Amino acid sequence: MRLVVPGDGVVSDTDFDVATSVTSADGSFSFFGVPPGQFMLRAQRDTSLAAMAAGAMNPQQPPSTSPPPKMQFAMASLTVGNTDIDNLTVTLVDGFTVSGRVEFESQTGRAPPQQGLQTISTMLMPADGRSVSILSLARPNRGNEDGTFQTLAYVPGRYFLNAQGIPPPWQLKSATVGGRDVLDTPLEIRNSDISGLVLTMTDRLSQLTGTIKATGGQKPAEAVVVVFPAEYRAWIDSGMNPRRLRTARATAAGAYTIPNVAPGEYLAVAFDRSDEGDLQDPTYIDLLAKAATRVTVAIEPRTQDLSMARVRR
Repeated sequence: MRLVVPGDGVVSDTDFDVATSVTSADGSFSFFGVPPGQFMLRAQRDTSLAAMAAGAMNPQQPPSTSPPPKMQFAMASLTVGNTDIDNLTVTLVDGFTVSGRVEFESQTGRAPPQQGLQTISTMLMPADGRSVSILSLARPNRGNEDGTFQTLAYVPGRYFLNAQGIPPPWQLKSATVGGRDVLDTPLEIRNSDISGLVLTMTDRLSQLTGTIKATGGQKPAEAVVVVFPAEYRAWIDSGMNPRRLRTARATAAGAYTIPNVAPGEYLAVAFDRSDEGDLQDPTYIDLLAKAATRVTVAIEPRTQDLSMARVRR
């Protein structure tokens, strides 16, 4: 149970917590020392996480073959005045899932894989800065033999899609639902499950390579290359999807390679690693953009040489 200060309807960080509580066996709970104000009450119950923790504590116990129950949650606006609030009832509801299928689109005539589809796991990462439980990251969410999948349950919010365990040489090319791209923009869960998500795999994504040239006594071997969307302000406004941000270290000869770059328009910048900053800080990205080179990436490999820039913070 969490009592938080709402920010645009979403809690973006645990620092917004005003009070926390854990329910007793009978479901009762209490928050202490709450100041007057407008708050959001958030509750979450996930018995599958508890089952995982119990399994970790008892590794010799055989794992359960039954599917874990859905995560349940509740959200409610709450006004606190100068007196206690008693007998407040909070009703939990099931979280929402995203389901769909995996498709394969070969650029080289390769047949889709007949095995390995069950190694693909699909999960959602909060796009609003909320932290993710370590246990939830550890839970496998495998697909089915026929390429269909269903995610674990999530609370309402905006999420970035993350697919792992894709059999090589295949890579994720696109994700669409209802004809709308949700691979590079957040997928919003509101008040129902989402179905019909199509993950398209390709066996050919481009790579970006090049040589770094030193300026002003800098050493190319000490360079870092950062690539991010050319329309970076829109990227920042939509949550800074980490998929669209790529980095690479230069080799001793001053060369760099960034594999599996999705087609699109990018900004690329090389600078000394001593100038590295927080790549989730919009102000730092703005500094990098001023020194970057615009690069168009298509299906074919692209070579782009870069001169080392100086990033002054």
